[in-house]
Amino acid sequence: MYNLSYGLGTGIVRAFTSVPLHCATGLIIGTSLAERKFFEQDTERWYKTLILPVLIHGTWIYSSSFFFSGSL
Repeated sequence: MYNLSYGLGTGIVRAFTSVPLHCATGLIIGTSLAERKFFEQDTERWYKTLILPVLIHGTWIYSSSFFFSGSL
């Protein structure tokens, strides 16, 4: 789908970077939730653990869709 919309370059970049990116953001979420549970931190505001991974993921999507496709 991305190859048709944004070009082959974007597809190649996403093929090599998507798995490490999702592992890293999953690690951030898992670590944050584990810290909150086992160290009895603020468990009521668990949604704060999603802020950094969502920003990282959004930045990655933006950069891989536009910068590597030559659209700018």
